[in-house]
Amino acid sequence: MISIGLPVYNGEKFLNRKLDTLLSQTYSDFEIIISDNGSTDLTSKICNDYLKKDKRIKYFRQKENLGVIANYNFVARDLLAEQVQLAMARSKLELLTAQQALIISTIMHN
Repeated sequence: MISIGLPVYNGEKFLNRKLDTLLSQTYSDFEIIISDNGSTDLTSKICNDYLKKDKRIKYFRQKENLGVIANYNFVARDLLAEQVQLAMARSKLELLTAQQALIISTIMHN
């Protein structure tokens, strides 16, 4: 299994697209761990909606903004799989598919 960490803060403009992209992959043996860093927009509602739709999503909402580094560290501590990929909700870079990440990771570890 691959764990995909998704730290986010005020991601309402980007989060739907990012989650749809992640969930629509052909490779399905992964989990998405979202850490909402005390967002003040609709991020929490979006995450809770997706949480109800897909069992691969784990959602944590921080009571207050921890700061970028602490939020990334929170996600990293909860990643359960050996194969890990971090995604950023606001990233304009296209995310590797989970299958591509697994192939790259396998090559790098052999």
